[in-house]
Amino acid sequence: LGDIYLDTDTYWNSEEAAKWYRMAAEQGHAKGQFRLGYLFQHGFGVPQDRGKAIKWYGKAAEQGSVEAQVGMGDMYQNSDGYSVSLGWYRKAAEQGHAEGQFKLGEMYRFGFGVPRDARETIRWFQKAAGQGHLRAMQDLGVIHAYGEGVPHDGVVAYMWWTLAVSRGSKVLHSKIYTIEKLLTSDQIAMAKQMARDWKPNSE
Repeated sequence: LGDIYLDTDTYWNSEEAAKWYRMAAEQGHAKGQFRLGYLFQHGFGVPQDRGKAIKWYGKAAEQGSVEAQVGMGDMYQNSDGYSVSLGWYRKAAEQGHAEGQFKLGEMYRFGFGVPRDARETIRWFQKAAGQGHLRAMQDLGVIHAYGEGVPHDGVVAYMWWTLAVSRGSKVLHSKIYTIEKLLTSDQIAMAKQMARDWKPNSE
């Protein structure tokens, strides 16, 4: 019932959702625990409370909820908790969770809790992109366009941005327009062909 009150416009009522999620959470239901943690994290239907968010995310995460494992990672995203975030993101990523894979890639990209590593960044972003994760596709384009720890490659950047736009990204049109000016017509044709040939879950 909590989903009905939280996930639909017709019945949106975060306080009612919180009531039902709490009932489910207290009975040990992992999804209810995850959702209740989410409400406490963002202050939807309940007062915002980091400690309670961690409590309920943690209970769900211990039951194997990959969404809650990512939530736990989010809760420790600060200089004192990066190593904790890293562990939770890795746990979710290794179970194939796209957002966990993307966020683990970000940790390697920016050196949060781990040395910066372009190869690991790209590896995890590619795994997430293979599941249709738009931000992973967008950021793979940025990494190759600007040579972040890898040689600059406008063709690969164009390919990733083309894929992201074709899947609904609204923020890349100006970047594509800019990089088109730097590529030859043959390079653009190659990038478009690479995008057509790309398959989900490919790396």
